[in-house]
Amino acid sequence: MRIVIVITICLAGNATIFAQEEVGVEINGVIWATRNVNTPNTFVNKPADFGMFYQWNRKKAWATTIGWIPDWDTTMPGSFVWEQANDPSPEGWRIPTIEEIRTLLDTENVSEEWTNESGIKGNKFTDKITQNSIFLPDAGFINAEGIAYYIGTQGYYWSSSYVDSNRAYYFYSSGPATNVNSRLWGYSIRCVKNGCFKPKASSIVGESNVSINNNIVYKVNSVMSNTYTWKSNRGIISSGQGTNSIVISWDEVGLDSVKVFLENDCGVDSIAYNVNIQECVPLNMSKIQSSNSYTEFYVDKYEGQDPTYLWSVDKGTILSGQNTNHIKVNWPEYGNAEVSVRITNDCSVFEDNIQFIYTHLDNVIEAENVEVKIYPNPAKDKLIIDTNELTIKKLEILNLLGKKINSQWFNDKSINVLALPQGLYFLKLETDKGIITKKFVKE
Repeated sequence: MRIVIVITICLAGNATIFAQEEVGVEINGVIWATRNVNTPNTFVNKPADFGMFYQWNRKKAWATTIGWIPDWDTTMPGSFVWEQANDPSPEGWRIPTIEEIRTLLDTENVSEEWTNESGIKGNKFTDKITQNSIFLPDAGFINAEGIAYYIGTQGYYWSSSYVDSNRAYYFYSSGPATNVNSRLWGYSIRCVKNGCFKPKASSIVGESNVSINNNIVYKVNSVMSNTYTWKSNRGIISSGQGTNSIVISWDEVGLDSVKVFLENDCGVDSIAYNVNIQECVPLNMSKIQSSNSYTEFYVDKYEGQDPTYLWSVDKGTILSGQNTNHIKVNWPEYGNAEVSVRITNDCSVFEDNIQFIYTHLDNVIEAENVEVKIYPNPAKDKLIIDTNELTIKKLEILNLLGKKINSQWFNDKSINVLALPQGLYFLKLETDKGIITKKFVKE
């Protein structure tokens, strides 16, 4: 039998417990209480406290302790709404709808992490803009037969939204995910605040300098309860009207603005973003930059319609990113290397290159499905090569700078390294399956 754990959730309001006023925090447009519901109409004292379990549309509280509950109610709760008379939320708060719970799963605006608070396991949900957060402890659940499970290891919370006469939606905070289950189960409750809240417009993300006839994307954070109306004096919106993201272009130069109106049942808010439209925005690119391992290379993203990127590498292979501002490269051997880029748009050209000596051991990609062993390692006089029936045509010994120390045809199972000075070397093997590089130490 699959066991599911649910915790009920409530929105913020004005309630007092242990002389602590619960004011709540706003996350992605919803005001959440920072503590679970305890006995009816009260909050627990601390955010990590479990509180009590509740069946759907019932106000009776059940303790969060493991074991069988002798007087568990096995009759199905009625109604297609969580009736106000049966709502255990403190005054000014209520149980959230499934739509409000899903705003916590909006990864564009909310981050989630499994953590612990005061030694209690749970999940933390944080608004990426305001950094407001709530902690939902893993309180466990009571199943339909009245047996409590997973206290302290999983978290489940009720929503006020029904599915049918037997089931309702809940929030599996440990997932996190939403699902449906029998109303007979006992879950935790985290409230949201009663009332209506006017939308708040965040900053518009997009380019401030654009070329005519280029399609440019502008967007704001998405909140499920909001509608979006975009306006521009001279721009042509080709897609996205009514959503949080549009594509727009201009057919003449000059100054303009992009404006968005956010609206819900409680009011309207708006924000504007100034745009300078030019015949062609000249390229103003950064020099090529690289990761510490010299396996990724990039230039700052161009402000305006993407230009054409043409990357080239010497002695390496571009794995991904050609015709973008960021590439990944595989170097099959050590030594001198070079990466170049040529970036063009309708009115300018930018070129740059970077030269370096590739010596990073951990980034050698060896031929697939090939096992070549070398031993002993470290070696004093002889290095044995176990080819595993692989055909080796030629081998080279390189120093740390990629300089060739020795080169020979492979006609034995070992090579003499007695004359090598002490240090770290690379053994480059030319095989019928490709080039394989191994590292070894000369004692």
